[in-house]
Amino acid sequence: MLRDLKIKSGYSSSSDNILKDFYNPTLKEAKTYDRISGFFSPKVLAVASRGFSELIKNGGKVRIITSVKVNEETYNSLKEMSNPDTVNTILDGCLNDTLESQLEKDYLSVFAYLLRYGQLQLKIAFPEDRVGIMHEKIGIVDDGSNAISFSGSNNETAYGWTRNTEQFMVFRNWDSIGKEYYQINLDHFEKLWSNTEDGVVVLIPDNAIKQKIIKISNIDNEDINEIVRRIKEQENGDTPRTSPKQSVDLRNYQKDAIQSWIDHNYRGIFEMATGTGKTFTGLYAAKKLFKEEEKLFLVISVPLKHLISQWQLDIEKVFPGTQMIQVSSDFPDWRDKLPKAARAFSKGWINQVVVITTYASFSSDDFRKILEVYDSRYTLLADEVHNARTDKILGQINLFQNRLGLSATPKNEYSDNEGADVMIETFGGIIYRYSLAEAIQNKYLVQYEYHPIFVYLNEDEVKEYIEYSIKISWMMNADDTDRNNDMLTAILNKRSMVVKNAENKKGVIANLIDQLYKNNEYRRMLIYCDSTEQIDDTQRILSEHHISSSRITYKEDMFSRRTRLSDFAIGTIDTLVARKCLDEGVDIPSTRRAILIASNTDQREYIQRLGRILRKYEGKNKATVYDLITLPPDSDNAERYRYLLRSELRRMDFFAQNTLNKSETTEVLDSLKMKYNYRDEESVDEEN
Repeated sequence: MLRDLKIKSGYSSSSDNILKDFYNPTLKEAKTYDRISGFFSPKVLAVASRGFSELIKNGGKVRIITSVKVNEETYNSLKEMSNPDTVNTILDGCLNDTLESQLEKDYLSVFAYLLRYGQLQLKIAFPEDRVGIMHEKIGIVDDGSNAISFSGSNNETAYGWTRNTEQFMVFRNWDSIGKEYYQINLDHFEKLWSNTEDGVVVLIPDNAIKQKIIKISNIDNEDINEIVRRIKEQENGDTPRTSPKQSVDLRNYQKDAIQSWIDHNYRGIFEMATGTGKTFTGLYAAKKLFKEEEKLFLVISVPLKHLISQWQLDIEKVFPGTQMIQVSSDFPDWRDKLPKAARAFSKGWINQVVVITTYASFSSDDFRKILEVYDSRYTLLADEVHNARTDKILGQINLFQNRLGLSATPKNEYSDNEGADVMIETFGGIIYRYSLAEAIQNKYLVQYEYHPIFVYLNEDEVKEYIEYSIKISWMMNADDTDRNNDMLTAILNKRSMVVKNAENKKGVIANLIDQLYKNNEYRRMLIYCDSTEQIDDTQRILSEHHISSSRITYKEDMFSRRTRLSDFAIGTIDTLVARKCLDEGVDIPSTRRAILIASNTDQREYIQRLGRILRKYEGKNKATVYDLITLPPDSDNAERYRYLLRSELRRMDFFAQNTLNKSETTEVLDSLKMKYNYRDEESVDEEN
């Protein structure tokens, strides 16, 4: 029975043997197994042969809802499953004790048998508007008396069941808290299965094939024999379970940065280009301190909740076995765990603690009150330290004797930096720099091409832009006592929206995506938008070209976002369409190209976005940026558009500095400056 198993509340492949500890034991007890998965492969039958063989022999039922993408062998099996000759040869094998080995040797035949005789049912789900694909990943196991559900990042594939970065939460229906979440997952599955969920269409495979909805993908092409052999060795104890690499070979510039921190009495900021290894430089700096003092209470602060799990995986490589405490609204038990750890560290009972927190939780009164009780030598590692400029965050930093900040852009060249100056001083100054140009030149980042694409405001937008500019100018020139700063900000935002959402961008994007599709250059692509409407339009265009996509915005929860990033990383989806939240910290090195539909005037934003696509990856020789540059339709009275020109041409100038096609881009930039009689201004008296 499920209730007799020691089922944890969560599993991670970085610390658990998910097959041995979770899948096989629960499937052996199952009367029914229901699954929603973004991608499905029959190879899972072989991977989890121990669990599935018991489920099948006991007459258990499996229902799977998956997305439109399947690999070729799955597609062929679905087409041929109505042929009796395909399944009769294994009928006897499925009813005797050799089923486990039969699954390992001929999982496709077993799959066809299960489909033929209804023991396994498969349905295909896709969004009603055909935009994007389904990404949900929920499982439900029922033994007839008790049941569990699980949800997380794992697909129903061999790769998804054995890769090193899968995590999921488990909800038991016999727990008071877990019961509620279990029921939510069950109700959602049943609505999908019965095709009554709003916004989603669910079909049986026959109809999906006839309507040409199923798409063949090359995902999950790993050697199943090798996977099964490795699993057998691990489960039988012949070889130790593969664990994450426990050390990283630091580059010379990373070692220089660490030494600089030591020389500055363990305080300072590393200004290092995105993708050059700031995370490991910071962690190994902390490890160096630990070796010197033989104790370490390390607090790592990050800007967004989903970065906590990303940091956790890296911490396990540098500090294996250390006590880790996650602090955010997703981990409410931190208020119990943190004071216990702080006390134990202060008393000398433990010598190593790592706390990972968001800046929001870091700046809370509760967080401060817990740490200030003990007079310990705390160390702060602030990721994307430019986020630490608020008075509330800076007020907490005096708790920490040792301080290290990480950022590609601690100070923005084109904006008011008073808050940045205070932050930099509080941390001890910028003590080490490693630029984007150096990283590209030394081949730690890939080279890139830059292609500006010009979009012109239409007549109505020109009128709006000028009207807003006149109001802004009038308000900027008013006395401080007469200036309504809230109204000024609102008008600045409205003018910015005119530029970001220019009507002509729709046609330009449609043409660009059409070109990329014809050239087979649409995979591993990020597209940055400004609004939900822009995301909807872009995904619709992608769908019309049969390009699978998913959106990443602030509306998705942590598990949904992590799942979509995982799907993108392994190629289940071709394109991510994002709204700002991929600007910082997210590690997706497989990305090969980016389209910037809308950009802010903040230089930090496009530096971060460029960093997303320059990370090295196997088979990746270069990256490509397509940038929509919004311009006035005529060059007469260009003074009326000076702030628009300044923001757009400055961005072009930044990308032109290190691009492979620098001479071409510089020539275009110079011709635009001449056309509009543009001269860059040093002082900035207006935000855009």
